[in-house]
Amino acid sequence: MTAVTSNIAPHRDGRAGAAEPERRSAASVASNLRIEHLADHPEVLPTLRKWFEAEWEPYYGPNGPGDVSQLVLALWLIAKGFPDLGSPRSSSDA
Repeated sequence: MTAVTSNIAPHRDGRAGAAEPERRSAASVASNLRIEHLADHPEVLPTLRKWFEAEWEPYYGPNGPGDVSQLVLALWLIAKGFPDLGSPRSSSDA
């Protein structure tokens, strides 16, 4: 059986992340996995921001040209179905 990690693995250069991620079977992870709409979970936006900054630091970091706050906000607005930012979710998606 394939093993997958249940925690965030360390970044390639050793920054943030679990030093030794817990190993779980794919079946165990799949039985606990929930996929939900980003629009329903604005509390994850700070985490997404940190992930973008950590993964693409040259672009989204303090000296980079990217604006990760605007990107994450745009992703959330698109998920919410705001006009001109993406197609709205139908009531059957909720």
